[in-house]
Amino acid sequence: MKKLAIIATLLVSAQASASCSEFLEDIKPYQLAYSRATTIFQQQAALTSIQIIQKQYPGEACKFKLDAYDGQVLAEQIAATKPTDLIKLIKRDITIHPRVKRALLINATIVNTAEFAQPFPMMQITLSDINSTVIAKRHFQPAEYLDADINLRSGMLPNRAFQTSLTMADPGKDSVNFKINFFPPAP
Repeated sequence: MKKLAIIATLLVSAQASASCSEFLEDIKPYQLAYSRATTIFQQQAALTSIQIIQKQYPGEACKFKLDAYDGQVLAEQIAATKPTDLIKLIKRDITIHPRVKRALLINATIVNTAEFAQPFPMMQITLSDINSTVIAKRHFQPAEYLDADINLRSGMLPNRAFQTSLTMADPGKDSVNFKINFFPPAP
């Protein structure tokens, strides 16, 4: 894997220059970690850390963009989005589990629409009633919803669909709606 380096380019307003200097200092360790990363997980962890730090600084004053030297990763796209914004749900269904009593079987097809590989997300399933009141919620880590033959270390390759299958306790007849959300995976 080619090494990538982050360049933080700041759009600085006159009154925010001191805060932007602090921002640059705060992200230096993560820039270094990103440039030394050997896996997409290490890269994503560094980028996520930089994005979290950036949120502590006001408005557009300390906005930064990320550039990749080798062009294989569209780091500007990574910087402009949450890690899971480019993972899309393209198909989903929910049924009573055919083999497990009082359980639901949730199948979903997800795709990484980014032009780069990224870690598989944590999936959150929320079941609600007719009034959108949450009845049940559960988080699933990638190892819980992917087939065992999928290499989690290689991440979600670009534009490839992945089938997922989840089992969740059936909260009863009041559950009439379900929603699937994505979050960065737990470390």
